[in-house]
Amino acid sequence: MWGVRQGIEIGGDTTYDVLMNGHDPRMALFYNTIGSIGGEALGRGLIYAGRGFVKRLHVNPSALVHLTKQENVAAIKASKKVGGAYSIFALDQDLVPRGIMQNIRRNIKSFVLGDLSGEIQIPNKALELFKAPPIFGPVSILRRYMGVRSSPLGSINILDGTFTPFEIFIKKEGGFRPATQWEIFKYNSHQFVLDYGYDCGLYVGAGIAAWIGPSTIYNHYFAK
Repeated sequence: MWGVRQGIEIGGDTTYDVLMNGHDPRMALFYNTIGSIGGEALGRGLIYAGRGFVKRLHVNPSALVHLTKQENVAAIKASKKVGGAYSIFALDQDLVPRGIMQNIRRNIKSFVLGDLSGEIQIPNKALELFKAPPIFGPVSILRRYMGVRSSPLGSINILDGTFTPFEIFIKKEGGFRPATQWEIFKYNSHQFVLDYGYDCGLYVGAGIAAWIGPSTIYNHYFAK
């Protein structure tokens, strides 16, 4: 069916070019054939890529890895718990950056600066705790596509996957303890910014730009 449709399209375009535009028949046939096949290939490629993109947005990772400083790995293994002041961040194991510019790429994915060469495997029992960013805007969709996942506020036993809600790790205190109401509020605010804040900023900025007008912005900032 594809070949018939392409043949009709190429034949029709070639006939039009020859009769109406006076083009050479051979050249018209050549260019229309290349254009038709190339356009079909590009269209199918975009559809395939789009399907792959959407599919990854809804995939449930079979394994997750928490990234941290290399110096923290030994302490986490000694305490048998992983946690922090906020939710536990993890990446789809298959999408963890490795090799060239590994740490920079990990920084970009995690929105966390510094050394992230250490890795802690999340137990299978705890995988269901981790949620993907919402599909709200460009930033949240990109983070979701990159395999970012985060848990509720609490700690996870790295041996059996037991989750202890609202138990946080405070580095300067050197251990885990229950979170205060203020710390729970800070966690909720932090998570809201990650899930919605950046995209809200983009939407507001785009709205202001549209209201002011592109020409006004150009004349004010760029025109000499």
